[in-house]
Amino acid sequence: MQREGSGYSFAPDEYMFGSLITAACSCVDSGLCLLEQLLNRVKKSGLVSDLYVGNSLVNGFAGFGCFDYARKIFEQMSQRNVVSMNGLMVGLVRNKHGEEATGVFVEMRNMVELNVELFVILLSSFAEFASLEKGRRMGKEVHGYVIRSGLIDKEVAVGNGLIIMYAKCGAIDDSRSVFKLIVEKDFVSWSTILSGLH
Repeated sequence: MQREGSGYSFAPDEYMFGSLITAACSCVDSGLCLLEQLLNRVKKSGLVSDLYVGNSLVNGFAGFGCFDYARKIFEQMSQRNVVSMNGLMVGLVRNKHGEEATGVFVEMRNMVELNVELFVILLSSFAEFASLEKGRRMGKEVHGYVIRSGLIDKEVAVGNGLIIMYAKCGAIDDSRSVFKLIVEKDFVSWSTILSGLH
């Protein structure tokens, strides 16, 4: 809120912009237009490189399929974290750009602390490769890594991600093998294996 001559002004900070960006992304019809307008305001305020604002913008533009904007903002950020990476990768995967999402992971893996969600997103990217066989091979490599690191035994989400990836890549036997090895299966484990078998 800014008023001329009243002696007070209110300039949005990083938290206000983050909230406004999130709200704009929830507007189905006009969200992208609002997001572009907010980007202009953010640029004027000098907050594009802010981690919180940058993450919100990357998530927003990637969610609308505007990867050029998302990537440009991602690269302009003075620091990036796993949220930045997740946002860009999720948008790419949802829009069937699996190879590009995997490229983001390869480029950034040594710059952020990797977490379970990131591995689940990475696994889902392989099912969006133009060649499902290539996606399955890359999935097998990550499968080997999560076994060696012990991550598969600690987090059912990783096992579920493997089941889904193998099923979507047409490797039902591999999907079934992972399912058998999961000690504590949850609803996702069961529903994924059942839908993969049909």
